[in-house]
Amino acid sequence: MISETMDGQSLYGAFGAALSPDSIGNLLKYPTREALHQTDFAESHGIQVDLRSFRLQRRRIPLAFQVFGEGDADLRMRLKAFTDALSAPGWRAFDFGLNVPFSLRYVSTQSLSIHGSSPLDSNGATVVVTMEEGTFPLSARTSYTVLGPRTIPRTPRGEAAIRGVDIGQYGASLDAAYTGATVALADLKEPFNDGRKLHLDEPRRKSLDWTLYIDIAAPSLDDFMYNWKALYNTIAAPGTFPLYLRERDSTSEVFYRDCTACTAVFGTVYAAKMQIKVTCPTGE
Repeated sequence: MISETMDGQSLYGAFGAALSPDSIGNLLKYPTREALHQTDFAESHGIQVDLRSFRLQRRRIPLAFQVFGEGDADLRMRLKAFTDALSAPGWRAFDFGLNVPFSLRYVSTQSLSIHGSSPLDSNGATVVVTMEEGTFPLSARTSYTVLGPRTIPRTPRGEAAIRGVDIGQYGASLDAAYTGATVALADLKEPFNDGRKLHLDEPRRKSLDWTLYIDIAAPSLDDFMYNWKALYNTIAAPGTFPLYLRERDSTSEVFYRDCTACTAVFGTVYAAKMQIKVTCPTGE
């Protein structure tokens, strides 16, 4: 079992508690970018966006913890001790064995269920809580210098490249189940009317939003976490970045908006599926 701690105490040793493996993806989900100031002029292609800064929304993360005890009385004692410590005022310092520290505070309990063959023979419980994060751990950097990937061999190449680096070098690939997700043409804006003429002969494109369904994997936790950090470092910066997509056979300037989903499986390999939303402001 990976050593997991809260405020320096072993979760399992002190409370009989452990993070549910299903929650790892929630911790690895990149934050949502703060709302951007943008304008949309009928006479221009796409949108004009102020990308001079890069700010993130504070994450609220659902986490499931499993608590174990020897019989009903011991379980309930451990469960109370754990939830009391978890919900104490202030920030809790967590180490989930991911080579990244997390500073979280309790917000609410979504559910609590006790498992066992009978009410007097319960030996485990699952508590699902919402925790708010103080600062995303990868935000603490002094510059936006791109961190290069730790190359993972035998990953397909040529599907996509970010800032000229093939995503295969991160151990990443595009999920084949979503082939074609980025090939649609941009919609057209309503024709520009300058008060004298309806300019039907000069159509203008809307911006394009794409969801990149990215699978990322590595043979070790250290390699996986390094490339998870490196990928974020590459896309989370002011301005736009060049994104090459083979299915479009072109390179477009895009910016990061959100990571809408992330699921992870850690075991013989370390892997995650992420849905990363980017916007092409010019629509081409």
